[in-house]
Amino acid sequence: MENLGSELFGRGFDSRRLHEFAFPKGGMKIINVRVIPNAQHEAVRVVADKIKVYVTAPAVAGKANQALQALLADFFGVRKRAVTIIRGERSREKIVRIDTTD
Repeated sequence: MENLGSELFGRGFDSRRLHEFAFPKGGMKIINVRVIPNAQHEAVRVVADKIKVYVTAPAVAGKANQALQALLADFFGVRKRAVTIIRGERSREKIVRIDTTD
């Protein structure tokens, strides 16, 4: 497994890169996400213009997608229902909408 460095959410999260994905309350953001299922631990890593999300859930019956939504909701401080996968339900490469209006 690659070295995750200090840019993790969960263990040793580096908030200095978070401003790249910040948006005002009442806003919406579309982000590119790469999901790594069956990881040893859950983490969010900011890589260039993409977010890499490591989830321990397998990519079976939508479990990895549910874990992705929960982890991104925690990462951005929103409810799980505010995180929507708009493209890539069955792919590791996803486009996700984060809504902070509620």
